[in-house]
Amino acid sequence: MMGWESAAFSDQIGEFFWVYILAPSVGTVIAALFFIKTVEPAMHDKASQQL
Repeated sequence: MMGWESAAFSDQIGEFFWVYILAPSVGTVIAALFFIKTVEPAMHDKASQQL
């Protein structure tokens, strides 16, 4: 592939699976949990104080 040969997309030990499939899925779950547990309660507290 344009001089990169197998270095651009080497999939010898499952890197494609880890980088392009599993990592975004795990990151999404972690981000959602962070939002639900940390950001959302802070937003509700601030909204109730403004009333």
